[in-house]
Amino acid sequence: MQKFQFNQHAADTAAARAGALLIAACMTAATLVTTGCGDTGSASAAHADRPAAPAISLDAAIIAGDDNAVRDHIIAGTSVNKPNITGDTPLSLAAVFGRTYAAEVLVGAGAELETRNSSGATPLFNAAFFCHPDVVRVLIDAGADTETTDANGTPIRQVMEMPWTRIEPVYTSLYTAIGIPFDAESIESTRPKIAEMLD
Repeated sequence: MQKFQFNQHAADTAAARAGALLIAACMTAATLVTTGCGDTGSASAAHADRPAAPAISLDAAIIAGDDNAVRDHIIAGTSVNKPNITGDTPLSLAAVFGRTYAAEVLVGAGAELETRNSSGATPLFNAAFFCHPDVVRVLIDAGADTETTDANGTPIRQVMEMPWTRIEPVYTSLYTAIGIPFDAESIESTRPKIAEMLD
């Protein structure tokens, strides 16, 4: 296996990913809550008996951890594969934010496992990188490719095996940019477990 070399390009790529995710989170939480970003389709005869989708968008419900709204979106027939402005599908957002229930129902509703966002990451890459083992398990059990790579072709397993002293600044930058609480001790201890799950 080729040794993973951390360099400034990798850090820049990670920072770009953080920026894209931040834009998506802000757009979703602030703008799309009222307008909705789900594709509920027209009231055709086949869907006439479905309830209306919640006022909160599917993306915003996932970010907020609103499992009831996520469930209601699935029942209403909201598209589970519609990407947002950064190419993140609802499943990718569930992976980033560690929303296990959302990941389970999205997979059950036919969410695509290998869709890459504009940063080149799949949902499994995001779930692994952000250290959400329960979501990683959901995606692996559903058949997600454990050899998934980032846009530079670096396998997620290599990223997770990288020494903590080298990768911690990337985590710090990403978590700060996205606004997710950063628990360095938890992430450092979880990374090896995620790497094992990917074997």
